[in-house]
Parts: sequence; structure tokens; C-alpha cells
Amino acid sequence: VSYHFHFGQYRNDAMSRWNERHAVQRRCYAPCRFGSIPARALVAACVAARCGRADALVDCSGSPDCSALRRQPCSIRGDISNTCGACLPGTWGGRGPMNTVCLSQTACGVIYPGEETCSIAGVPFLLPLGRCVCDDGTGAMWPSAPGLCAQVYIKFPDGIGIYEVQQCTSRTCDQATCTTMASWMPNISQTTENVSFRCVTEGGSDAIELVDNCDLITDQLSPSALCGHVGFVATSTIWTALGDTPVDCELSPSCPESVLDTTRPAQSCCFGTHWSLQLNAQGEETNLTAPGFCPMVHGLEGNESSNSNISNSSNSSFDCIVTSAARGWTGCACLDSRGYPKAGWTCTVTCERPWCNLPSEGIPPVPSAWLSSEVASSLLVDQGSHGKVASWAASRSCWLMRLLLWLLLLR
Repeated sequence: VSYHFHFGQYRNDAMSRWNERHAVQRRCYAPCRFGSIPARALVAACVAARCGRADALVDCSGSPDCSALRRQPCSIRGDISNTCGACLPGTWGGRGPMNTVCLSQTACGVIYPGEETCSIAGVPFLLPLGRCVCDDGTGAMWPSAPGLCAQVYIKFPDGIGIYEVQQCTSRTCDQATCTTMASWMPNISQTTENVSFRCVTEGGSDAIELVDNCDLITDQLSPSALCGHVGFVATSTIWTALGDTPVDCELSPSCPESVLDTTRPAQSCCFGTHWSLQLNAQGEETNLTAPGFCPMVHGLEGNESSNSNISNSSNSSFDCIVTSAARGWTGCACLDSRGYPKAGWTCTVTCERPWCNLPSEGIPPVPSAWLSSEVASSLLVDQGSHGKVASWAASRSCWLMRLLLWLLLLR
């Protein structure tokens, strides 16, 4: 009886140890599985981090510079020797302990719509980490995916931490609605000095990359360029946006009276009109002709004085590049030398749905600093029937002048 008792106890102990060992293996390896991607060093670190003895001190004498990886320092009370801890607050990556670099607070995914290379030819679609970013539904922001959303997603965050750019059909980027467009493994040899990711172009209509410092991209653009419509101006950056588009935008204010919407609008955007006068600080008309809209805001940006001190002659050296029409919109959008709208340098004459999202309260009013005197309606030529009458009158006048010149020659 004694023999059988000890044998049964031994058998029970053996089964218990076997179950415990396999339970530990499942606990250790499960978070570190990520398909067939070879990364033995990363898996070993991941597994060791979860299977190390909690009551043993570890060696940190050979730990890398964890600050260069944006990670917490190696801890002798940690799980694995010579390994950095979790990502620093605000950075992005596998939680650790790991020796891979975490991405910065200003990292982002970059989608180049319809491009075969990761270079700025048009306006890219930017995906700050931690945000679900969507097109406005018209394709103005993401032409190759109208109305769809995207995000940078960290797969296996408790393990190796694979970065993915995902396209989603829901405006909250629920995982059930998302598919992977591009993915990148963390590189154990990289630090903050050389972190980079390859450009992904295969298998899609867009080129996609992951950048550690998105400011390198946004510095090449104007914030309003990310609105997707030349008539709208950005009211945030990609980091401060509250909505689901790359930046928050609003329709630009009404143009001053000096911008003529029916007669060569681009010309009046740059040169103004003699039919409209500048106003002084009291809102009274002066004898000075209202300058073009773009030189006027250029002068206001250069000094804080009122526009009554700004003249076309004082801005004669100003290089005026302007767009006066877009889908559903007319107005003045002053552009920089790269062809991007300048912040605060856009005004609106007309805005028509669906291409121009007119607010319920209408076009915002003209800022007081832009005001100029009203142009008499009798001086304006409408584009409708009045335009035909004016054209006939001009043609008749020209014919009479020719007849009079012929009669003088006969004499």
C-alpha cells in the first residue's frame, strides 16, 4: 500500500509539473507569435522577458544606451539582462523590455495617393500615430480612397510590436473594418539617430512610408494644403486636430469689395480695382485705391498698421501667385512659391455644395482689416444677359468708330 501510495503521488506530481511547464510556455510564447516573419533575436528577448525569474537580479552592465532607444533604462530587478524597459511616455513601439527603438511623439504614416515613390509630388495623406484619420468623403484629401479612413496600428504590442498602416471603412478604425496596406518590423540595430523604414509600393495604388519625424513632411507644406480644398483654411495642425480629418479646416472669410467676382477675379486678387477705395481706421473712405487682396495681406503680415497705409506701389516687388477658382468655389487663394496656399491668405466670393462645404451660417464675414469701399453696381458687368448686352454695346461702339474714321479719310 505504501508503494502504491508513493507511486501515485509521484505520478500526480509529474503531471502537475508537466501542466505547469506547458502553461508557462503558453504564457511566454503566445504574445511573441507573429506569423512566419524571421526575427529570432526579437523573439528570444520577448520570450525571456516573460519567462525570467521574478525573484532574481539581472545583469545590466552590457545594456545599450536606452535613451537612444527612447526606452526606460535596464533594471536589475527586471525580467531580462542587458535589456531596456518600456517605451518612454508619448512614444510608440512594443512595450518591452526590448532593445528596439520606440518611435517619437511626432511619428506618422504617410500615404502618397497614386504615387509609385515616397516623394512629395502632391499633398500626402498624413496619419499621426494614435489617430484614425479619414477623407472628407469627396476624395479631396485621399483621392485614391474617397471616404475611407486609415491609421498606424501596432500589432502585438505586448510582444515585438509590428507597425502597420491600415485602411478602414469605419470612421473609428475598428479592427473588424480594417485591412493592412503596409507593415514594418522593428530593427534591433537602429536608434534615434538612424531609425527609418522602407517605402512600400507593391500591391496597391499608393506609396506608403513610416517616418519618425513627421515635421520633416509638414514643414514642406502649408497647414491649409492638408484641407484638400483651396478655399478652406486650417485651424489646427495634425497634432492638435479634434476631428477625423488630417487637420481641422473652415471656409475662408468673404473677400473684400475690391475683389471682383464677375470681371477678371484673378486680376483683382493681385492688383485690386480703381473702383474700390481703402478705408481708414475709422472705416471712412480714403482717396487711395484698394490694393489687390494678396499684396494687401502681404503688407498686413509685414506690419501691424491698418490697410490704409498699404498701397500697390509699396508692394510693387511682391510676386503675386493666386488661384481664383476651384470645385464649387471662387475667391482669392494666394500661393507660395511651391504652389501651396498661405495661411490666412485666402478669401471667398462663392461657395456651392457639394464640392464646397458651405457652413449653415454662410460665408464668414470680411475681417475688418481687409475692408474696402463698395463698388457701385452700375460699374459691374454681370456674366448673364447683362454681359451679352455689354458685349453688343462694345461691338456697336467699335463699328461706329470705324465708320467715323472711314468718313474722315474720305474727306
